[in-house]
Amino acid sequence: MGNVARKFDDVLYDISITDVSSIPTSGDPDLVMASTDTVAFTNDAPYAVSITFTTTSGTVFNNIASIAASGGVSPAQSPQKNNLTVNYTITNLSLNKPSTPCAIQVGVGPLRINILGGNTNPDPVSIPDGGEIQFFPDQGYEIEITPPNAFNKALSSVQPPSSAVLKATNLSPQATYSLIGGIKGTDGKGTVKIGS
Repeated sequence: MGNVARKFDDVLYDISITDVSSIPTSGDPDLVMASTDTVAFTNDAPYAVSITFTTTSGTVFNNIASIAASGGVSPAQSPQKNNLTVNYTITNLSLNKPSTPCAIQVGVGPLRINILGGNTNPDPVSIPDGGEIQFFPDQGYEIEITPPNAFNKALSSVQPPSSAVLKATNLSPQATYSLIGGIKGTDGKGTVKIGS
């Protein structure tokens, strides 16, 4: 008799939110999940918070307008898209103080960074260890990434419709990039946090 394939259980990730000097902090700032998994947030901070997700790749998770202080829990959400990375920020609703960007990678796929008129969106961004980014420029730009070994490919320019997918080498916890070109006098830049 042959072996029966084992079906893996779907996982519910419960991300805790804590407080550091009135700024909300994610308990899992670099989550990697499968498309069949779900995610919810438990707010252990002493103030209500909201959660806003990036939408450069479309809506992956719905924004959460408010999670009550001291133990409030958001509804669980399943990803609406697969094989990409999305960022979210948590905002202290009492003081309007946002967290730094946090990442959720669904399957394996890049965080989309749009470039329009030399401006990047979103910026700054976060990806997990070994995570990926991809640029979608409105026109050609020269690009310089520091440190140059932060990603598996060296780019000197990006062209429409998109750059190659860049995978973090995990040789640096942060990379910056600078754009040259586009609208005269506009030089865009950005920051990518890699891992927690």
